[in-house]
Amino acid sequence: MKLTRDAVTKLVLPEGKAEHFEWDPDLPGFGVRLRGDFKRWVVQYRFGTNQRRESLGDVRKVTIEDARKIARHHFAQVELGTGPAADKAKAKATARRPSTPCRRCPSSTSPPRSADPTL
Repeated sequence: MKLTRDAVTKLVLPEGKAEHFEWDPDLPGFGVRLRGDFKRWVVQYRFGTNQRRESLGDVRKVTIEDARKIARHHFAQVELGTGPAADKAKAKATARRPSTPCRRCPSSTSPPRSADPTL
């Protein structure tokens, strides 16, 4: 089934299933995940020996053109040897680092606090 805006809005979860995927024949690895009342764009790819599946967003909020563009970008990163998941992990690790030194960190240059609470 070719994925179009109208075709995706008409998709319903088959009876008795908790989850269902509809894949786009024009862009292998790109599709729609139906789970409960939700429909989300997904990409599925193999990076090394691992198979990965990532959500690209709700079909009501992300247009099909944007989802295809993001999917192509993911597939290009995989072909170049840099997985999209690695980029996400790197961004998460960078976001967790404090920008200012912590008072409790041993590398901090501030003098230690006095143990006396009245000071």
